[in-house]
Order: sequence, then structure tokens, then C-alpha cells
Amino acid sequence: MEAAAQQRGGVPEEMVKSILLREADRNGHYVMVCVPGAMRVEPRAVQAALGEGWHRLHFAGADEILDLTGCVQGAVTPIGLPDAVPVIFDETIGRLARCNISSGDPQAGLELAAADLIRVARGRLTAIAAMGAPNPTST
Repeated sequence: MEAAAQQRGGVPEEMVKSILLREADRNGHYVMVCVPGAMRVEPRAVQAALGEGWHRLHFAGADEILDLTGCVQGAVTPIGLPDAVPVIFDETIGRLARCNISSGDPQAGLELAAADLIRVARGRLTAIAAMGAPNPTST
């Protein structure tokens, strides 16, 4: 994330990863989760936040990411997703004044107010991340 922050002229603390998860049992059931760059997503916390009817979650593959988002793995944005894809932000993102996300283009990021990102992405905040080794990323 430090390299991406440096490339985009941002600071690592404001970098947000967008990770596409899919439900293991049902083809085509996805959720986009966004966590600070230094944190990792906790799939069980995401599943709990989604509620009844959602089962074990796995990281989506590169082909699924491209098909669903129109973005290549490594440049995924949580903005403009199909209505059927819920977007969940870790609660720590809600405490940021500004954040930096992928724009859909591997060479460009998008910096905006965190509150604006959450609103435009039609997302919600909940605790879904923990410190530790980062997950494989979609962003």
C-alpha cells in the first residue's frame, strides 16, 4: 500500500483496499468490502454483518472481479457496482477525513472525503477488519 500511496501522492493511512468476496454456495452472490490498507478483512465478520441467508465467503477470482466490476484485479473501485452487490466499509474508514481508493485504472487513484465515498458507494459501516498480514486484494 505504501507504493500505491507514493504513486498517487497520498499517505498510507488514507489508502483503502476494495476486496470482492463471493458466497461459496451460490454462484453470483457477491459483496464488496473496503478496509484500510494496513488491515485485513475478516470474512466471518462480513458474513455476520450481512445477516441470515449469507454463508461462507471466499475471495473472488480475477475473472469474476473483471466480469462483475469491469476492473482488473488491483484496480477495483467500490463505486458504480450493480445494486445487488452490497458494499461494506470497515468502521475505521468512517473516522477518516479523506481517503484514497482505486479508480478502476491501475495507474490512477481517486482521493475524496471518506463520508462522500461511503455515500456514493451506497455503503455502510461496520467492524470487518483486523490488524495483521494483509489479505489478497482486489484493489
